[in-house]
Amino acid sequence: MKSNLELVWKAWTESDRLSEWFAPEVLVDLKKGGRHELYFDPNHKQSMSTIGCKILHIDAPYSLIFEWKGPNPFAEVMNDPANLTQVEVKLKAVSIGTLVMLCHSGWTESEPEAGMSKLGSRCFQVLRVS
Repeated sequence: MKSNLELVWKAWTESDRLSEWFAPEVLVDLKKGGRHELYFDPNHKQSMSTIGCKILHIDAPYSLIFEWKGPNPFAEVMNDPANLTQVEVKLKAVSIGTLVMLCHSGWTESEPEAGMSKLGSRCFQVLRVS
């Protein structure tokens, strides 16, 4: 991304920044075990959200790992509270801005990564860091 490391870190870790590009309502408590919840439909928070997800690891401003729940179509394969998948965001300052690396792991049954890659691509298209 053509932006400095600190701004990209804020875009991933501050609720008001995440709500600008990822989900209309966001609750991030930036500490290990803190909440990492995105509400894609704030009027129906129990569905199409990451409600209940927690932050697993923080190494500011380089790495963030959090639990993930997928959209309703993938609920059966990735939204079991005992077996949530994890998203790792790694950031590295480079000469033209910040390299953003994502790893979505912890799949237990089928592998819907192909469908989720479209979601990731869409997120990067709308992400604006200023």
